Amino acid sequence: MKIKIKNKKIFFTGRRILILSITIALVTAGGSYFYSRSQTMKETPHLMQKLEENDSKKEVLVFFRPGCPYCEAGKQKIEEISKKAKVPVYYVNTRSEIGKVLVKNFDLKYASTLTVIDSGHFKNIAYADKINGKIVPLTANIKRVFNDK
Repeated sequence: MKIKIKNKKIFFTGRRILILSITIALVTAGGSYFYSRSQTMKETPHLMQKLEENDSKKEVLVFFRPGCPYCEAGKQKIEEISKKAKVPVYYVNTRSEIGKVLVKNFDLKYASTLTVIDSGHFKNIAYADKINGKIVPLTANIKRVFNDK
């Protein structure tokens, strides 16, 4: 059985080219936006090795989940405040293999959590929450963790 396809010529008018160009631009911009949002925080490379080698009395784990609106809300404030910190800060993706183990070990309930390890003891502290219907960073908690009053 043979299928015959009629030859049709496609004419690109100025208007069609404009519509096609706008469509391509919107799809590209949308893809870039969602890709950049999915690339929020990045897990600290060689995390377990760094945790084992660290001789510091105090260290902070920043737990996050890619795409988490709470994690995204607290990201900028954490980065801003932790830059001045005199403690090691490690980022942990709760979806990674290492992250899943640490979530269990530290008994985390939410991805948007700071875990402070000090002299062998740990404390979990939320770094973002929904207040009056809006997801916001918990600046006071973040400052307290990094001792930035």
